[in-house]
Amino acid sequence: MGEYTEQRNRDFMAAFRREMKGMFYRGEEVTVEKVIGRVMAGDAPGYYVSYRYARRAVGDLIERGVIRNYKGGLRRHSRHDMMIEIGRKCRERMDGMGMSLGRALVDVLVTERASSFFMTRVYARQLFYRMGKKSKKGGNGNENRDKAKRCDGGDICSVGTEGLCKSAGEGEGAAAGRSERGT
Repeated sequence: MGEYTEQRNRDFMAAFRREMKGMFYRGEEVTVEKVIGRVMAGDAPGYYVSYRYARRAVGDLIERGVIRNYKGGLRRHSRHDMMIEIGRKCRERMDGMGMSLGRALVDVLVTERASSFFMTRVYARQLFYRMGKKSKKGGNGNENRDKAKRCDGGDICSVGTEGLCKSAGEGEGAAAGRSERGT
């Protein structure tokens, strides 16, 4: 699982920036917590897990009858829930198309989107602040893309949106920010 964590984190931050930008342009109040909530409620580009790990975990869940008998909803933030979701999709292919588990798993991992990033809200918040701090130090090579600054309203904003958060008001910070962006 660890080998895909970095990619998941980058994809999460890209989704965070897209959502923040969309909220701003729709005139909604932009706060870190609201953006995280929206991103957490959405889906993810894929499952950030290796075939080998998923094969062992899903195979075990199928063998123990967990996939067929699981009636509860998914919390969408644990590895176990991710494996159940993958297992359900594999089971559909195995029953409906007669695929083997291995073939069904490859198909799911390559073609399906995940219902979430399968991380907790606390982890998402820590990730946001850690990635912002890392980019300020020049740690990831994406300084201009990932930089975060505190705007007038106390929220964290990406480069180019400083002072544009709803909490910054419609004062000088908002006007100055708009003129920087050409809006």
